[in-house]
Amino acid sequence: RVEDLKTRQRAHADHVREIHDEGAGLSYGERLKRMISAYGPLALGFHFGVEACVTGCFYVAIKYGLDVTSLLQFFHDCTGIDTSKTLSPGSSTLVIAYALTGVLTGVPRTIFTVVATPAIARKLGW
Repeated sequence: RVEDLKTRQRAHADHVREIHDEGAGLSYGERLKRMISAYGPLALGFHFGVEACVTGCFYVAIKYGLDVTSLLQFFHDCTGIDTSKTLSPGSSTLVIAYALTGVLTGVPRTIFTVVATPAIARKLGW
């Protein structure tokens, strides 16, 4: 049974390498789709785990006095993206933290997932 499992793991690793090599010239969105098909729960778990950590960090920062309005204004000045409708007055700290996570870190988190998941999978022997 152990040999059968190792054979399956090797076959899966070969398949993943093949998918990864074919996807070198693709967009990040297409690479993410291929990664989810290859790594499945590992990629999704990593992506949402990072999202939970970032949301928690924003939550703590807001609780300790982060000026959200000036942060969003700075983001708007740097990128030109309209963030005026991101928050509504009276929102809870957790809702504000989640909104900041989505607005400020959505694309970087996706890129981080695409880049880091294959390395994590190799380290875990996926």
